[in-house]
Amino acid sequence: MRALAALAAVSLMLSSISAQADAVADLAGSTYRGTATVEAVSQPDGVMLHRASGNAEITLSLDEQGLLLFTGEAMIDGQSAMRFDHALSAQNDGFWRTDDDEAAMEISPQGEISMQAMSNGFIITAAGNVDAASLQLHLRTNGHAVEPDFVFVFDLVPQDGAKPDRVGKCDHVVWQPRSMANPFGSTMSSVMVPVCIPAPRH
Repeated sequence: MRALAALAAVSLMLSSISAQADAVADLAGSTYRGTATVEAVSQPDGVMLHRASGNAEITLSLDEQGLLLFTGEAMIDGQSAMRFDHALSAQNDGFWRTDDDEAAMEISPQGEISMQAMSNGFIITAAGNVDAASLQLHLRTNGHAVEPDFVFVFDLVPQDGAKPDRVGKCDHVVWQPRSMANPFGSTMSSVMVPVCIPAPRH
């Protein structure tokens, strides 16, 4: 009886994980549009050197192999400032993850987004949320010590213009230092990682 109860519990847990993963997959076909801002922040004092804004568009879709495609672009001051082109596969734990170690991205069953990548000598880290009402993403590039960091904030909604419910979303982001392995070498790099602080529930 105990064995049967344990199997039933495992089956229920797997069903729950599958349902949560399906909830993320249900967002496929959605296009999110809205504002994108970027700030250039000097290091190590953290002084804002420049701020600009523009617009962004991110689309979620499923390809023929069942991969979740996360694609899009941000236009700042009329120029392409950031592009996204990620393919995530469904995992047994309910997450969607990329298989690229140099551009690692994952989306949790609850729609929490995290990313770490290397591009043109910059380390990119990001955190955010996506659901049927909105897509929010906070992203930071860490370059050399003498160069400024760039902080991007994306605040997007589905193209039907639905007003986002901010409860549980990123009310603000705290940037905390973390040590991360350099994909192009054996040394560790210290990067500022965004930690999402959800809006309070009343």
